[in-house]
Amino acid sequence: MSASGARRIIVGIGEALRIDGAGRTSAGGLACDVALAAVRLGHTGVAISRIGQDAAGDEMLRDLRQANVDVDHMQTDPDWPTGRLTIRSIAGRTTRILAPQAAFDNLQWDFDLVDVGQNADAVVFGELARRGGQTKSVIKQFLAGCGSALKFYDATNRS
Repeated sequence: MSASGARRIIVGIGEALRIDGAGRTSAGGLACDVALAAVRLGHTGVAISRIGQDAAGDEMLRDLRQANVDVDHMQTDPDWPTGRLTIRSIAGRTTRILAPQAAFDNLQWDFDLVDVGQNADAVVFGELARRGGQTKSVIKQFLAGCGSALKFYDATNRS
């Protein structure tokens, strides 16, 4: 928590990925990573993204809920799959393969996001989810409504 003991609302908006690697799967991507980190620090972590209506998306939601992440604004997509990042190490080299199309590319504007933005203390967004025009537009609209929230741009694209 902050020095004043106040619980902050920290929002991650962007990609949600099912990460397959090192013999396990986990929730990842900027939206999930930011929300998970916020919860670990004693704050409210909100993940905003879009996942497929598939087993990977169901598993991701379950994992995030178990970690106490607010997933009320995670959208599901009937047509696009949950984003996937596959990490493999072969002969000491690590390869990362990101699925070329994913549900997070199709984030839709929802007026409930206005309330989230107005109540947020900080918002983190990045470049990967902005690779397509639809999600890029929604993120821009969301950030415009975030009032006094600190806005952090993550340019690392490290997922």
